[in-house]
Amino acid sequence: MIRLGILALALVLLVPSRAHSYAYTCDEAAFYGANGSPSTQGAIVGHAFGVVDFLAGLQCFVGNPQCSCLSNLVSDRPGDFGGEYGRQLAQCVRNGQGSDPVFGVVLRAARTFCPW
Repeated sequence: MIRLGILALALVLLVPSRAHSYAYTCDEAAFYGANGSPSTQGAIVGHAFGVVDFLAGLQCFVGNPQCSCLSNLVSDRPGDFGGEYGRQLAQCVRNGQGSDPVFGVVLRAARTFCPW
């Protein structure tokens, strides 16, 4: 439990609060993912993979068993994760939660493969 608290604190302290992609909502990410420029689409997808990779690094740092699952998700199963991220993003919009931050969608998609 203490490790989980340390991990949560590290996420709060280390995640930049003014980074543009962290400010995207589900609605914005879905819109720009479908209609944005290639660089904007890349930023949205890159953000999702970056969040999982960052979380994997934190899990490895504290010795959590999810370390290898999250690391392998990014490196070995990008198509599976990308598909689930798209499904979670669409569900967020359909459920009327379009104003929710996309960060949570990324975590839900990762949790599908690596439960915690």
